[in-house]
Amino acid sequence: MSAVDLPLGKLRRRQGARRIVEESIAGLMSSIEEIGIINPIRVRPIEIFESGRTAEGWEITAGAHRFEAATRLNLPVVPCIVVHDDDLHAELAMIDENLCRTDLTPAQAAYQTARRKEIYEDLHPETRHGAIGNGREKSRKFCDSTSNGRFTEDTSRNTGKSERAIQLDVARGEALGDDLEAITGTSLDKGVELDALAKMSPSDRAEIVSRAARGERVSAREHSIDRDLKIEAARNIAARLSEWCPPSEWDWLKSSLYTAGAKVVADAFVNETGAGAPVIGKQWG
Repeated sequence: MSAVDLPLGKLRRRQGARRIVEESIAGLMSSIEEIGIINPIRVRPIEIFESGRTAEGWEITAGAHRFEAATRLNLPVVPCIVVHDDDLHAELAMIDENLCRTDLTPAQAAYQTARRKEIYEDLHPETRHGAIGNGREKSRKFCDSTSNGRFTEDTSRNTGKSERAIQLDVARGEALGDDLEAITGTSLDKGVELDALAKMSPSDRAEIVSRAARGERVSAREHSIDRDLKIEAARNIAARLSEWCPPSEWDWLKSSLYTAGAKVVADAFVNETGAGAPVIGKQWG
């Protein structure tokens, strides 16, 4: 497929395209000034508005950073590959180019990879988990293949990432969903932090993500460690209380703990005592 020169002013960035990474633009501008645009921008035909009327234009499906660099250099035209992709294929091309880049953060990689899986399975429903076996649901094994190939195999071939890395990014993306946008660029935008967030309850996660989005330096991993330590301490306290307090006073003690705001200890006490039932082998006095 040969490239054609298109007027820069007729090109439009795709809605939902990844934010421009400023650190990449300066290097691209220098390279374009020296040797031009080596890899053409991928576009598809669309209608655009000019001077209050519709006109022929092109939407960028891959090459937004090259477009931005060319715009800042005031280039009149840029080399483009024109394709006729539908919306899903256009988004897939955009995601694949993003995943090939080395400047994606862990949160961005997780979001983009999970979204790529959604698109790939919409385009190839036979590759979904449980979608093989003559109508019988079966789990797809790592070595299984179809005419279109496994999602991880296809993604690895198109992005150069290992299948193990792809599986990890998908798991993070599916677990954290839209929270990843708020996490991007914060203190939580690390692999270990994303994994810790995925294990948290929705309420705990929402609180710490909100704090990170406000600019606080927080750690889901440290939060989880602190929580586990508090739970263990509460269990130890509850065990002692159940030994020291007579069964006849357990309901009163539980109510007092909840009233005092010691919910973690109260919950542990309920588990320890069987919600008020006598604990075999433990006696008062």
